[in-house]
Amino acid sequence: MSVSLQLMEYGRFGPCVRLSNDVCDLWVMVGCGPRIISFSIKGHENVFAELDKEGFETTEGFWYIRGGHRLWHSPESMPRTYTLDTEPVQWTELNNGVGTIQPPGKDGMRKEMDIVMDEDGPGVCVTHRIFNQTPWPVEFSVWALTAMAPRGTLIVPQNQRESGLLPNRTIVLWPYTDVRDERASFGNKFLLIRQGKGKTPFMFGQLNESGWAAYVVRDQLFVKYFSFENWAKYPDYGCSYESYCCDFMMEVESLSPLRVVEPGACSQHVERWRLLDGVQQPQSETEAEEIGRLMDQVSSGTQIKKE
Repeated sequence: MSVSLQLMEYGRFGPCVRLSNDVCDLWVMVGCGPRIISFSIKGHENVFAELDKEGFETTEGFWYIRGGHRLWHSPESMPRTYTLDTEPVQWTELNNGVGTIQPPGKDGMRKEMDIVMDEDGPGVCVTHRIFNQTPWPVEFSVWALTAMAPRGTLIVPQNQRESGLLPNRTIVLWPYTDVRDERASFGNKFLLIRQGKGKTPFMFGQLNESGWAAYVVRDQLFVKYFSFENWAKYPDYGCSYESYCCDFMMEVESLSPLRVVEPGACSQHVERWRLLDGVQQPQSETEAEEIGRLMDQVSSGTQIKKE
């Protein structure tokens, strides 16, 4: 078996490169980006959100959320983070995948994503690179955000490291986050967030030492694996993982350590994805533990090595 590559139109999102094997399909936008707009088991619906109208005005113009998987740099700020990505990307064919490049915008950063699909399974490796094209050093974190389809459930493991008299877990909250939000359930081993309508958006972050987070929607389980570097400096009060939940999507986000990147150099961050079929949404922490054990069974070969 091998991965096929086709340049095709993907509905209202325009020209995309479709990667496909016998198990799954993935669509990479090339009319703008870099962005992956769709990922699914064959015969099933897209697990990513598809948003062609949502967005807001910025100093550069209207910024469209679009959905799917995108590449930013943290810490978040306006207008730098929201520099427009409306121009076509350069793309090249890779072995079982595609490479995409966004020329530098007003932020002076060149963003690249290499997307490579497994030949014989529902696995994808996404390598994110951000090049500093400014004339001065810039400190930033590579920020990989995946907007998931609505009506699913997020599962994030709590750190279990033994630390004696010292703390071993962090929960970082944003000003608009209501700790009484009924969509959130904080267990001792897992955090569960159910996507749905709320009075305000819900966003949290953590230092995720387990290196994975999962989202179950329409009986498909999407898992992203990412590296964790002990003692590294992370943004947003030390977050290597963050999630944002609003009325129409759930974002599953991993972050690299903060690094000072010299002019012309780049920072890189790798995610490994896996998609499984026939998994029911957990309704309790006990059911989340079953999915956690499933992650242990399928994680061989998916863990990301330290950069």
